[in-house]
Amino acid sequence: MLIAQISDIHASPGNDGLVRLMRAISWLATMQPAIVVVSGDLVNGGWREGYRQIIAALQSLACRTLILPGNVDDRTIMREAIPEASHWGDDEKMHFAEPRGDALIVGLDTCVDGHAHGDVTDHLAWLRQTLASGPSRIPLLFTHHHVFLTGIRLWMMSCAGVQMP
Repeated sequence: MLIAQISDIHASPGNDGLVRLMRAISWLATMQPAIVVVSGDLVNGGWREGYRQIIAALQSLACRTLILPGNVDDRTIMREAIPEASHWGDDEKMHFAEPRGDALIVGLDTCVDGHAHGDVTDHLAWLRQTLASGPSRIPLLFTHHHVFLTGIRLWMMSCAGVQMP
């Protein structure tokens, strides 16, 4: 099973984010993935029409698309603009878990409202429960943020809880 992940489209009326997304979708169409996970930062500035255009573009792919928010996304606007994203539950966070063959595709919403960094701490109980429920499957975890130190100074300081100047 081929799973593709795209992230950080950052579409806005003033940039070429949607053009770049269309190039990526054209390439993905040739790859024919079973699932595409879009892991956040879809639009800048809460651009409602951008969410609609991204969803319309993704629907041209002949596969399942799963979406997570990123730190620049607004969950409320996302839910309003993307009503067909049925994989989100009723919870405030936009986690998802979808079984696919021997795999369990898990999306963990790591966003911290009003901040650029992410945090998994408050969501570990949901993750444990999700992984423990149902038949045993190979979990594939998707997030927008890094869940471990990467060596990138900004992220290292953020993960360590250091306030950025």
